[in-house]
Amino acid sequence: MDSNAGVAVVAVCDAAHPGDTKALETWLLANPDAEIMCILGKTEGNGCVNDFTRGYATSAITRALERTSRLPAGKPPPAIIMSGGTEGTLYVGARLVLRMYTHCGFRAS
Repeated sequence: MDSNAGVAVVAVCDAAHPGDTKALETWLLANPDAEIMCILGKTEGNGCVNDFTRGYATSAITRALERTSRLPAGKPPPAIIMSGGTEGTLYVGARLVLRMYTHCGFRAS
């Protein structure tokens, strides 16, 4: 396989609440060469117009990306897509969609 060939990866990072980015930051620090394409997340809010958990989670994730130096200079930040309301899924957390390269040695957390 070409060492420059990208490999698609989806990493799941659990969260105890919309501001919890510990698992996300741990994963990002363990995989510094992974290129984040987007972050998909689910919050326990109700999904309606009075659901502020999506904005809170987006803000927390953006700060986590800043703390781990994962906001690319001169490029737009990765898309952060948050969905409120866990009815039917009961999962709160984030899924990272990444492009990884064979030389970066994926490390699961």
